[in-house]
Amino acid sequence: MKLARLVVTCALAVFSQIGAVSASTDNMQATESQFLSGLTAVSSGDYRSAIAIFQSILASDPSLTRVRLELARAYFLDEQWNRSRSEFFKVLSGDIPEPVRQKVLGFIRAIDARRGFEWDFEIGVKRLGSTRNYDTDEIDLDFSGITLPATLDRSDESSYGIGYSGSALWRTSLDSISSKERLVVAFGEVFSFGDLSEEKTYRDVTIGVRGGARFVFPESTAVISPVLTTRYLADESFEDRLGMEVAFERRNLNAYSIFGSISGYRVDNKLDETFSGNSAIARLGMRRSFGGKSTIGVALYGETKSTERDIDTYTIAGLEAFGSFDVGRGYVVEPRVYLAKKVFQDINPLFVGNPDEDQYGAMLRVEKRNYIVGNGFVPFAELEYNRVNSGIDAFSYNETLFNVGFTNAF
Repeated sequence: MKLARLVVTCALAVFSQIGAVSASTDNMQATESQFLSGLTAVSSGDYRSAIAIFQSILASDPSLTRVRLELARAYFLDEQWNRSRSEFFKVLSGDIPEPVRQKVLGFIRAIDARRGFEWDFEIGVKRLGSTRNYDTDEIDLDFSGITLPATLDRSDESSYGIGYSGSALWRTSLDSISSKERLVVAFGEVFSFGDLSEEKTYRDVTIGVRGGARFVFPESTAVISPVLTTRYLADESFEDRLGMEVAFERRNLNAYSIFGSISGYRVDNKLDETFSGNSAIARLGMRRSFGGKSTIGVALYGETKSTERDIDTYTIAGLEAFGSFDVGRGYVVEPRVYLAKKVFQDINPLFVGNPDEDQYGAMLRVEKRNYIVGNGFVPFAELEYNRVNSGIDAFSYNETLFNVGFTNAF
């Protein structure tokens, strides 16, 4: 009997392994069939169908570098430049031969030197108004050496509204000053972002234009651009900014990228001239893709602003880490964490204590890339937490923000 049971057990084990191999073979054949249908869609010019097919395959196995390469190429042919560039950069860290890496860098260069028109748009639901939970509303004030307590009158009202961002961009090649190693592209862009609400108080909209030149080399890109923005609060003109932005990126075959930017602005406050002044922002970092499917990076950043108001004259220095991870089933997870120090140049003599701040926080964004609705939109959700510790308790707070909506994939 023992021998019979052993034979039956071994037979069941063998048959289960045969079944597993058969199921695995069926899955491989199904994947291959999908992949070939995606290539057929690309060949026939139906790039959006191809994108949907490749995303569906990657939802089951995000590590298929060859599929991601074809997804990046389909995005490229459909002129979805940001998505294409991101996917090509991930491909650089996959198991591909060096000639293919060279071609991938060529695609990235072609994206940076692209011509014509493109647009981006994102819309979501978010909470507006009072989003900060202050440690206290009580503050001590110094009146000629006499400390007196006071209570800050802060609104705790909030509402739900719409957050959005959008842009339209035109590019044209400047052949007269381009060469084989240096491509020069002129561009112009109109953009807008902000919050919309039925309640006028919560409306916050920025409209801007920028234009300039992009210099594209085989492994690097540099951009210089004047920029003008106007911000409206509660439908009233609040602030104008006029400045210059400069950015660069250096990339290589090993999926590394070094990037940086610096911007300087003249700030013109329409409501109170004492809040007008100058502002500068800088960022320097490095990113790397790995496993052919994800990206991680770190960056140092800083900001300085100078006005006649002590509360609006400060310097910020910080460090952030960020990433983009294809975790399967069509989900792309993009986390960010940061810590920073904010130092005020002058301290209001009325304050008892130092208002300088220690800041830290985290943000998590999730997109469902294989779920495409309407004319090429994918759903997303963002959750953000910020903590500010001030030397004055009344200025310390927690803040939780969320945004749920759709962003264009095509």
